[in-house]
Amino acid sequence: MNINFLFITLSFVISTSISFKIIPLLIHNGNKYNLTDNPSPRKAHKKKVVRIGGTSILLGYILSILTTLFFIKNSLNQESINFIVLISLGSIGFYLIGLIDDIFDISPFPRLSVQILFSFLIYASGISFFKIDDSFIFADYINLLGTIFWIVGITNAMNWFDGLDGLASGVSIITLSSFALIFLVNHNYLYALTSISLIGAIIGFLKFNFYPSKIIMGDCGSNLLGFNLATISMLNISNNYDSNINLFTDNNRVIISLLLLSIPLLDMTYVIFKRLKNKRSPFYPDNFHLHHRLMNIGFSHRQTVFLIYIIHHWPVFLALYYSKIISIEVIYFSTIIFIFNVILIMRKFINYRKINIQKK
Repeated sequence: MNINFLFITLSFVISTSISFKIIPLLIHNGNKYNLTDNPSPRKAHKKKVVRIGGTSILLGYILSILTTLFFIKNSLNQESINFIVLISLGSIGFYLIGLIDDIFDISPFPRLSVQILFSFLIYASGISFFKIDDSFIFADYINLLGTIFWIVGITNAMNWFDGLDGLASGVSIITLSSFALIFLVNHNYLYALTSISLIGAIIGFLKFNFYPSKIIMGDCGSNLLGFNLATISMLNISNNYDSNINLFTDNNRVIISLLLLSIPLLDMTYVIFKRLKNKRSPFYPDNFHLHHRLMNIGFSHRQTVFLIYIIHHWPVFLALYYSKIISIEVIYFSTIIFIFNVILIMRKFINYRKINIQKK
C-alpha cells in the first residue's frame, strides 16, 4: 500500500479537524493560567489574547501524520521512517523552545543556542541547505554553517514576521502549498503529505487567528512553522516520470527556496540592517517590519495582511515557473498584479507624506 491522494486527503482532514477542535480548549486554559500576550504600542491587538495557538498546529500536524502513516507503515522504507521521525522530533523540539519563551520570556541568546544545537542535529541526519562536493576544500564546514544559518534564520524570520493576526499563518499556507505542488508534480507523495498535513493544521488554527484574533500562535507556533519551512525547503527529490520537469534538486533548489521564503527573509534582513544602522541590537524590538510600515502609512490591519498575501504571490509564482509548473503567461499576469499593488502602496505613502508635511 503506497501513499496516494486518498491518504494525503485523509491527513489534511485529520490535521484540520484536530487543530480546529483543540483551539477552544487552548483559549479556555490559556486565559485560566494567564498564558496571554498583553497589548503594547508594537502589537496590533488591543486586549489580552492567548498566545499558545502553536499547540493546536503541532498536535494537528503530528497526529495526522502518525495516524495516516499507521495504515501504510508496511510499505515505508527505512529512509521514509527516518524522515518522519526527524520531522516529528524536530517539530516538537522547536515548538518547546518557543513554548518556554512564551511562558518565561527568556533571553534571545539561550533560545538561539538551542536552535543552533537542533540545526546541527538536522545536518547530522543528512539534510543540508548546500550540497557542496567533498572534493571542495572546507565543503563539510560550508554545508554545516549554511544549514545552521538557514534553519535558524528562517525560524527567526517567521517569528519576527508573526506581527499581525493571520499574517505568518497565511503566508505559511501559501508557501507550503507551493512546496506541496512541486512535490506532487514530482511524484514525491511522502513530502507532499507532510506539507499538506501542516497546511491543514494551520488552516484549523487560522479560523480563530484572523483579525480580530481569539488566539495567536506565539513563539511556539512561529518556531514550529519556521523549522518546518526551513527543513522542507532543504529536501531533495528525484523524478523518474517526466524528464521535462525542472527538478527540485540541488541545481535549482536554493533559488526556489529563496523565492518561496523571500518576503519573511527580506523583512528580517531590512529590520536587522535598520537596527544596526541605529546602533541597536538586532534583537531589539521596534516598528520597522513591513506590516508596521504599511499600517503606518494608512492601511488597516486586514488590508495590510491581504496586501502582503498578494505581494507574496509574485515570488511564489516565479518559483513555480522556475520549476516548470506554470507558464510564462501566468508570470506576466502575476507581474501586472504585483506592479499594481506597488503603485497602490506608493500612492498611499505619498498621501501619508503630504499629510505629515501639512501638519508641520
